[in-house]
Amino acid sequence: MQSRISGELYDYWRRVKGEGDAPYRHAVEPADIRALLPFLFILEQVPAAAPRFRLAGTRLCELFARELRGSDFGGVFAADIRNRVARIGGNTMAHGTPAVLEATAYGSHPRGTRVELVLLPMRSAGGETDRLIGALSPLEDLDLLAVPFRYMALDGVTAIDAAQGGETVASRPALPLAPPAATGNTMFGAAVRRVLHLKVFDGDKHR
Repeated sequence: MQSRISGELYDYWRRVKGEGDAPYRHAVEPADIRALLPFLFILEQVPAAAPRFRLAGTRLCELFARELRGSDFGGVFAADIRNRVARIGGNTMAHGTPAVLEATAYGSHPRGTRVELVLLPMRSAGGETDRLIGALSPLEDLDLLAVPFRYMALDGVTAIDAAQGGETVASRPALPLAPPAATGNTMFGAAVRRVLHLKVFDGDKHR
C-alpha cells in the first residue's frame, strides 16, 4: 500500500477482526477511525447485481462531484472494465480476502491522477461476508483540471494475505486535502453506525 489512509484503515481492520478472516460489522467503531471517514465507503452485495455503494464519505463524493450512495461500484470506472471491477468486489466479499486496487482517475485533463483503493471484507450478523469497507485516496497533488473525476482506469489489483500479516502502513503521505467540516464528519459517522447496525450515535462530544 502506498497511501497512509489505506494503511491506517487496513491496520484498524486487522485489529478488529482478531483471529478471523474478516470482522463482524458491529466490531467497526466509526469513532476509532474518525479522521478517515471522509475518504471511506461501504459496499454491499446485491443479489444478482453488482456491488453498490451503501455509503460514501464527503471527500469521496466531492472528488466525483456527485452522491455515490446507491450507485454501482463499477460506475466510477471506465465502461469497458465495470464488469471486471464488479467481479473484484464480489470476489473480495466471497473469499474474505482484502484487495488493493491501483487506478488512474481522469477529469477534464488528459493526464490522470494516480489513486489507491483498499477493499476490506466485513461479516454480517449471520456470518456472511456481504459488505466491504474501503477507502479511496489520491497518491499525488490535484490540479484544477484533475477534478471532478469522471472515471477511473484500473492499473493493477493485489490480493493481501492477511493471515500472513499482509502489508503495513504505507510509506508515502496521504494527499493534504483541507480538513473536513465537523458536521460532515459527525453525519457520516452516524450514518456508518446505522449501516453497521450499531446503537450508539455520534454527538458533539468530539468538538
